Amino acid sequence: MKKVLPVILPACFMLAGCRMSSDNSNRQDLNECPQVAELRQVNTHKVVVCDPHLFKDTVILPLSHFTEELQIVKLENTAEALVSESPVIIGNHHILVNMRWSDKTPYRLFDKSGRFITNIGTFGKGPNEYMYISDQQLDEKNGRIFLLPVNSKKILVYDLNGNSYDPIPLPYQSSRSRIYVDQADSTLSVITLPLRDSRFAAPYFAWMQKLSGKIINGISSKGFELEGKHVLGGFFQIFSGNNTPEKDFLIFSFIPRKDTLYHYDMEGNRLIPQFTVDFKDNQIPIHVYWELPHHYMGDLSESEEVQPRQWTTKNHKYYVLEK
Repeated sequence: MKKVLPVILPACFMLAGCRMSSDNSNRQDLNECPQVAELRQVNTHKVVVCDPHLFKDTVILPLSHFTEELQIVKLENTAEALVSESPVIIGNHHILVNMRWSDKTPYRLFDKSGRFITNIGTFGKGPNEYMYISDQQLDEKNGRIFLLPVNSKKILVYDLNGNSYDPIPLPYQSSRSRIYVDQADSTLSVITLPLRDSRFAAPYFAWMQKLSGKIINGISSKGFELEGKHVLGGFFQIFSGNNTPEKDFLIFSFIPRKDTLYHYDMEGNRLIPQFTVDFKDNQIPIHVYWELPHHYMGDLSESEEVQPRQWTTKNHKYYVLEK
């Protein structure tokens, strides 16, 4: 089955533990690059551990290294369909464009040709309205769109015509969480920030529940807890690439620290470590990594305070490893 990746690769220049070839051909094969990671046994799991000190140079990789086909879709150019630069969710037949809080515009749904279909919900504070969204899911098979507002105890439900339905209740108020709804099994899994000393703190880091709200099982947040004041200040969030069938995630932090990319195994009720970067004793940069079907990719950067209590990142460096 083909996998559609709504990923904009940062140029095509990657750090890859490889020196440029002497013929200046502007072509590189990752198979020719030296090894920059190894499998290490961590408890009962084998984890890919990357050593950034082995990155040697910049390589140029064609997009064909990651994908077999490229399509450019021009979205409908009407007043009601206008969107800002926003993340998109790509389905087999639809394109869901993320809302922009700064523009106070809701999610917009297009078909695969770029024709505008409808708004999904409304920006605001009323019933079935939202202002900040933590996560979303496009379920074309069952004709549903799920939106999880930030710091909410319910998931908003819409169909592909924009009609709203009864929300899905959550047992705990979720802060910057990730959701996976399985309507066929009437189940839902949630991965949330494991908070400490916060009114949003939940006893579980991740849990599986019925769509009715009843908990099936969960993974305790003990041993993973984050300080609530830092989380609510926006320093942490759950990051997921959503590019593989596994429920992969990473706790992204503007406060640099050691971390790991995990898979959440719902049926086994366990977290399975997959990938991490060993910065050794050096200063840890701001970083994030994500998973593709055959690669791990990452971003290293520096923080800069542009206004009081407002930060951005700069000097980004990207790397890619074949699994």
